[in-house]
Amino acid sequence: TPLFQFRHWRGLIFVDLGNAYEKNMYIDPFDLKAAIGVGFRFRPKAFVNVQLRIDSGYAIEDKTYKTYVGTRATF
Repeated sequence: TPLFQFRHWRGLIFVDLGNAYEKNMYIDPFDLKAAIGVGFRFRPKAFVNVQLRIDSGYAIEDKTYKTYVGTRATF
């Protein structure tokens, strides 16, 4: 959703449920981990199809945070 009445700034809230394994010999479909987080997106006016993003998530079971910065860019 746009933030502060600026359509180039957007914010989001997310919930994630899943798991990842180092090896696929044994996968437990009921061993799910939950995470919640927030993110921000910015689309500069000067560039077409460029989106800068930052997301921060909190793993509920582990009580740890991770922050990711990235772009979806077509230069």
